[in-house]
Amino acid sequence: MRVLVEAEVGAEALKTLKFQRGVGCSHCNATGYRGRIGVFEFLEMDDALIRALHSVDPTAFSDAAKRQPGYRNLRRSAIALAAQGYTTMAQVMRATFGLDD
Repeated sequence: MRVLVEAEVGAEALKTLKFQRGVGCSHCNATGYRGRIGVFEFLEMDDALIRALHSVDPTAFSDAAKRQPGYRNLRRSAIALAAQGYTTMAQVMRATFGLDD
C-alpha cells in the first residue's frame, strides 16, 4: 500500500503526510465518519473505448480504459481522498479490497 500512496502523492509529500483515523461520536453512530463522499472511476468515451466496448471483451475494454489520459483507478482515487483527510486508509482498504490495479 505504501507504494501506491507514494505514487499518488509523491515521495516528499509522503514523509509529512498524516492520515486520519475515525474515532466516532454520538453524531456519527460511533463510526468515525460524518457524511459520505463518493469515489469514482470516470471514463470519457472515445473511439478506442467504444470499439472495445462493442467487442464484448472485458479485458480489451479494461486495457483501453487504462490507456486513457489521466486515468486513475478506484484505489488510487480513494488514496488521494485519504491523503486529503476525507477518509481513512482503513476505509480505502475495505472499499477496494480484491480490486485489480
